[in-house]
Amino acid sequence: MAVYNYFDGFVRMSERAKECSIYLNNTLKSYDRTNMEKKTLEIHEIEHKSDLIKHEIMENLVREFLPPIEREDITNILHFIDNVVDNIEEIFIKIYVMDVDSITDEAIQFSDLIIRCVEMLHKCVLEFHNFKKSKDLKKLIVNVNSIEEEGDKLYIKVMRDLYKNATADYIIRWAKLYDLMEKCLDSCETVADQLEVVILKNM
Repeated sequence: MAVYNYFDGFVRMSERAKECSIYLNNTLKSYDRTNMEKKTLEIHEIEHKSDLIKHEIMENLVREFLPPIEREDITNILHFIDNVVDNIEEIFIKIYVMDVDSITDEAIQFSDLIIRCVEMLHKCVLEFHNFKKSKDLKKLIVNVNSIEEEGDKLYIKVMRDLYKNATADYIIRWAKLYDLMEKCLDSCETVADQLEVVILKNM
């Protein structure tokens, strides 16, 4: 029986996260509220594909006698990548449910950061199979952390501006959306941190 490639599974899941981030960016930059029900269903299809990969990995892990890294690390990586995908889907759901009429410039800035952060995370995951010898992985992880820090600064700025200048209803809607967008960046950093934990365990 062929040996299951967990690292390839991680890559395929991170590809779905990347696909979601691109879909989010394109949707916000050409926003049409009348299409959001359709867009929400389409992003769910991508999320479902990611879930199928996660279940495939878990099914193999149950049968695995000696996985390449600790079982706990495998399940954590799966869970944290899955969170990235789920958080992006949640943005679509909230925009649709709250029937947002137009997208702010700040939301576009967040979306640009999300696509950069997920792309950098994908590069980390691509390199992860070689974590014992890689000269690039630690640098890529630091890059994910740096982009997340940009997100923290943007979040503080947009939330301060929001509470200074907006009406109560507007604040409620956009505070929720900015929270979710910042949460997306945090979830990318969490994956990168878990990859770093595996590196440290195996030094």
